[in-house]
Amino acid sequence: MSRLNRRLSPTLGLMALAALLACDDKETEATTDEADGGEEADGGEEADGDTDADTDADTDADTDADTDADTDADTDADTGNLLANAGFETFDGTSLPTDWLIYPNELPNWAVLATGEPMFPDDAPFTAYEGVHSIKVYGQYTGGANETPVYQQFAATEGQEYALEGFAYMYSNDAFDGAQSHGSLWIKYFDDSYNFYGLQESARIDSSATTDSWTALTVTGTVPEGATIVQAGLSFWHCQEEAEGDCYEAGGVYFDDLFFYEVTE
Repeated sequence: MSRLNRRLSPTLGLMALAALLACDDKETEATTDEADGGEEADGGEEADGDTDADTDADTDADTDADTDADTDADTDADTGNLLANAGFETFDGTSLPTDWLIYPNELPNWAVLATGEPMFPDDAPFTAYEGVHSIKVYGQYTGGANETPVYQQFAATEGQEYALEGFAYMYSNDAFDGAQSHGSLWIKYFDDSYNFYGLQESARIDSSATTDSWTALTVTGTVPEGATIVQAGLSFWHCQEEAEGDCYEAGGVYFDDLFFYEVTE
């Protein structure tokens, strides 16, 4: 189920509460009239007082229960994301955003931009998809094919299905000037010795992609037999079709608001 459908509405609970209180009021009136015989005002006042107190207590209890249930549901939805710092908001200005990894770990071809900061190459102001920061990844410019992965990793359970969602952006004045590079989200699998067990990849942000707007990406995958590690992340795939070693395609892709979760029935 996509994160867009995770919220539970409190409307049904409130309707049920209103109906319950209406029934309580009718039963209280009938009981009071029968006990008073229509004459004992003092006794009726006491009965009304007790009824009001009981109704208030019941209402408070029911409201508290509904509120607790709604809060628990919202908390469960919000904490379903296995990624920490999923929007790249925690960033010290120098090293990779907190909780994220890059391989090899010394790669410098990434940047974190805040809303309002200038984009390469013409200083147009950037706007993050969510929050303040987004990460940008671009090519290593080695002349040959290369991948720059930014990711987090977790212990894997064979047969478990996962989904990764997020948003990508390509600035029109920094779009690809060739057809051999792209950006994407992915889920990868390894064993304890980091033998590779495959990957699933989202749709690609490449030279044909829409520019100057955020594009939603999603990918799902199931942990294969033998895999003990699952990684979820994003990559810039540079010069992937290059065989001669002289590819230096320009361009970069911004990513934001990633969400990685277990798929359950």
